[in-house]
Amino acid sequence: MPQMPASADWTYYPPGNVLFGDVDVVRFYVQDTDPGVRLLGDLEIQYLIDEWVPKYDSLVYVAAVAADVIAAKFAGVVSVSADGVSVNVADLYEKYVSLAAQLRQQHKDAQVGAEVDIRNLMWAQQPDWDIDPLQFGVGMHDSAEAGRQNWGSHRNAYPFPEDTVRPG
Repeated sequence: MPQMPASADWTYYPPGNVLFGDVDVVRFYVQDTDPGVRLLGDLEIQYLIDEWVPKYDSLVYVAAVAADVIAAKFAGVVSVSADGVSVNVADLYEKYVSLAAQLRQQHKDAQVGAEVDIRNLMWAQQPDWDIDPLQFGVGMHDSAEAGRQNWGSHRNAYPFPEDTVRPG
């Protein structure tokens, strides 16, 4: 087990700092921090970051995927014996699957109350009749995984104002 450094030697670098990269943040969440025993390589973690950050914009979600990848490494191995010590690796699989679920929940919890920027929805002050009227409801878009929640066209329900150009 690695030893904790003396508190005088502790340092903190915020994410995005050149000295402390996103790979290290993912390693922290997965607790793959022992340099002597790496469960994932830097290139593997960087691949996960490049794949998932554009979709979810969250290193916590990337860590959840990394925990799933680590669990998959232990999925087929039942036990390991070396120098008279036997380790049940199936327990590691279950622990990393559980960690992945916890990290996904942590990612979802972090999304609660997030600010939504809707300034880029319309360019002009006048309605664009090529776009279905915007609809908002309490809790309607709380889940980013739910996708579009107002299927259908409601153009017939709204009369055209007299001062706008009608489509067609």
